[in-house]
Amino acid sequence: MSIPAASVSTSKPRKLLFGLPPSEPDTYDGPWEKAEHWVIWLTLVWLGLGLLGMAIWFASDNAFITTVFAPPGDEFWGRLTRQVPLTFVITFLFGLAVEKGGLNVVYTRKTAHIIAMFVLPLFLTPAVIEGIDLYRQWYLSVTWNSFAVFALPYALMVRPIRSRVRILYLSHRSFDRPEDRPYTLIWFMSQMMAIGVLLVPMAQYFVSRGAWSLYLIVAMANGLGDGLAEPIGKIWGRRKYKVRALFTQREYTRSYAGSACVAFFTALGVLINWSILSAGELITLLAILPALITWIEARSPHTWDNFFIYLACWIVIYVVVLA
Repeated sequence: MSIPAASVSTSKPRKLLFGLPPSEPDTYDGPWEKAEHWVIWLTLVWLGLGLLGMAIWFASDNAFITTVFAPPGDEFWGRLTRQVPLTFVITFLFGLAVEKGGLNVVYTRKTAHIIAMFVLPLFLTPAVIEGIDLYRQWYLSVTWNSFAVFALPYALMVRPIRSRVRILYLSHRSFDRPEDRPYTLIWFMSQMMAIGVLLVPMAQYFVSRGAWSLYLIVAMANGLGDGLAEPIGKIWGRRKYKVRALFTQREYTRSYAGSACVAFFTALGVLINWSILSAGELITLLAILPALITWIEARSPHTWDNFFIYLACWIVIYVVVLA
């Protein structure tokens, strides 16, 4: 029996690249979404925080305040001139892979995530710093570094600008998951700025205690564990569960296979540190962290799991090993 020509679909299935189809482009051309207005407001708030710190520095004659709140110096801006261009180069190339190569944004977003977990601390922790210098670096990380590295560059990617500037459009494509729209920018930017509150004091405390390798627990859990969980879950995950997104009633699907990936790499991060941990510390961390971090990654608000993984790792490692 022949099938009528009209009933035969002429559309070709989307080509799979590394097991996933290309990501859908953002073709929305309506009014500017309110969620991206929040990106501009958050950027202005962070600029205000930096200016407030400068005003406090200018008005005070207290040695502690003038040291901590002093405007960023040459070392800060030198580091920034390396970090920001490198970030744009990476996101631009990844955006090209998504736009022209048909690579799913899951891969580019998570690859950038892994790079950030292992490379970013090299920019923020050049040497052991303690006391007032640690407070100074923390202040810079929370205010000016967050403004210059996360707030301002991503504010330049709002739709009215990225639709006119190709490099910004492609950079945005490198991390713009279709299911996150129109909250992609505000979720991504706000989480990275929140991590800036934790990263410097945590990493520097590990360094000052001669235990820098403990940071690898966080990097493995967050970078490789959470980083690989999404592609593994999308390709091989059969059993699913749902979580609710931050500041919205949307529900998102996650997989038990992806969660198992988080547990495995968290445990691997602990085992890497076997030579500096006592038997009791090793067993305690293995008993607590893989299960805890897996639960946090599964239940944290959508896109904010990295922040809570950082926080939980720091608290547990401090209590078990460093306190």
